[in-house]
Amino acid sequence: MSALNDLETLSLVSSMVTIYCGIFFMSDQPEVYRSTEDKVRDLDNGLRLQEPIKIFMFFIIVFSNLAFFLYWAYMMIFELRESMIKKAGKIYLTIFLCGS
Repeated sequence: MSALNDLETLSLVSSMVTIYCGIFFMSDQPEVYRSTEDKVRDLDNGLRLQEPIKIFMFFIIVFSNLAFFLYWAYMMIFELRESMIKKAGKIYLTIFLCGS
């Protein structure tokens, strides 16, 4: 059960990092609105990120999601191995341990 809690915590943290960094990418656009004269005006008062900061945030998103995926894959393989040992011990010994 502890492994499931760790997996859920890591998924929530990964989602939070992805959303938080994604908000900065979304807010890097200039504000556009319609004035009373029906003219579209482009205000340059939105948040502007420099290119190195964008790349850094991109790698934060990729790293957090990759860490979650790798931990998930590790736990999935571990659980499959454990369930195979419990349900089909002789097959597991024959296939993976060469009968030893």
